[in-house]
Amino acid sequence: EDSLVSLNVLCYVLLTMAKLMAPFTPFLAEYMYQILRKLMSQPSSSLSPE
Repeated sequence: EDSLVSLNVLCYVLLTMAKLMAPFTPFLAEYMYQILRKLMSQPSSSLSPE
């Protein structure tokens, strides 16, 4: 239970960081965003936003 919560928080923080980085490092931010969105959209993944 605690590990799922910590993974959700980590994913949320990384996704927010990618959005904030976009104006300064657009290619890196887009790369991070695409990877995180793929991880969050996988049905077997527990990293879906709550």
